Amino acid sequence: MAKNSNCWTVTVGNDVIRVEDAENLYVNDKLQDVSYGITTCERLYGKLSDGKEVKAVIGAKGLGLKIHCTIFVDCECVFND
Repeated sequence: MAKNSNCWTVTVGNDVIRVEDAENLYVNDKLQDVSYGITTCERLYGKLSDGKEVKAVIGAKGLGLKIHCTIFVDCECVFND
C-alpha cells in the first residue's frame, strides 16, 4: 500500500488498484472510472481481472480539507488512508 500526495495504490492478489488526483481509478494501469472535481465525497467504481467489484471512496475532511481515500473490493476494505 502506498500514498503519494493525491495518489493511492494497493495490490490485491495480482491486481494493482490506483487512484490518482482523487479523480481517476485505474486497475492494472487501465482507466476504469473518472470524476471531474471533488465534492465532499466521491465514489469511483471498477472491476478486478477476476470480476470482483472495486469501489474507491474519496472525501475531504477537516478545516485544511485533507483528502482521504478508502478502497473496497467486494465490500471488504483493502486500503484506508
